[in-house]
Amino acid sequence: MTFPIVAVLALLVTERPARGADPCGFPEECASGFCVGGVCCDTACTGLCEACTAAAKGSGEDGFCGPAKEGTVCKKAYCDDALAFVSASLCDAAGSCVDPTTPPESCIHDDPCKIDLCGDNGCEVVVKFDGTECGAGMTCQDGMCAGGGASSSSSSSTSGSGGAGGSGGGSGGAGGSGGGSGGAGGSGGVGGDPYPPIRDTGCGCRLTETSPLGGAAALVMAALALLGRTRKLRTGTTSRPRPRSPRS
Repeated sequence: MTFPIVAVLALLVTERPARGADPCGFPEECASGFCVGGVCCDTACTGLCEACTAAAKGSGEDGFCGPAKEGTVCKKAYCDDALAFVSASLCDAAGSCVDPTTPPESCIHDDPCKIDLCGDNGCEVVVKFDGTECGAGMTCQDGMCAGGGASSSSSSSTSGSGGAGGSGGGSGGAGGSGGGSGGAGGSGGVGGDPYPPIRDTGCGCRLTETSPLGGAAALVMAALALLGRTRKLRTGTTSRPRPRSPRS
């Protein structure tokens, strides 16, 4: 029974707390009781611009607290209550935490087609869906507040064109009113060639299809032709012998 107890005591004697610069995960593992940045540190090293590793300090040795290297973020950027983005504070070469020189940036732009946001990396916007009302009867289109529907069509209309003129002597129809189509052209008399071809009537006279002198002249000429034909018939007539009466 004494062997196990002696073995445990021997192990306790040989176990030593981690010394400075030794890796650690908890303060209890370090002889100093301080575990900073993953190594045992000689002090608590809790300053905003203090570090205990050579990498964080930019020089020196692990396990000894010293100023953090210049440019180290000592205060993260944040958004204040007024929805303004405040840049991060940085350490200087002397180990002091310096606030940003630029003023906070307001993330409120009052754009009716965008949603204003403030995040860890600065101001952000989210574009609203197309068709979202943005005031005064307008809607959002591609992140812009655009006008309403297309304007109404003009109340004036173009009058219809006049109808085509009829052939010959007929006059064209009147144009339609308003936006309608023009009326059809009126039907005129059959327009003829003022000098049509001549045809033979069979009586030795030739008449045109439509004489320029009109229908009356045509009738006169036809009558003269008929009269001449009658005279020829009379001139060529011979007397026929009368039949003899039978003798009794």
